[in-house]
Amino acid sequence: MRDIEMRDVSSRKSVYALYLRGYPASSIRDVRLVRCQLWNTSQPDLVEHVKGLVINPQTLLLLGATEMRDNPILNGRMLQRADRR
Repeated sequence: MRDIEMRDVSSRKSVYALYLRGYPASSIRDVRLVRCQLWNTSQPDLVEHVKGLVINPQTLLLLGATEMRDNPILNGRMLQRADRR
């Protein structure tokens, strides 16, 4: 699976913001989240065997009501602790 884009998606309550499970021999490639707001997720994101995950800066992935999810890649670069809000 490749070239997946979620754009302008909004959810007030979900189990996961991201649930992406590829296989070692067949990874999921090039996933983009653009201007999405996924609030009150009850479980942490699950991302396995995914290459090219890009989360645009206007996208919010929130666990519970106020805790920002740990998104390892933002606009193609690894986030540092100071970048996280």
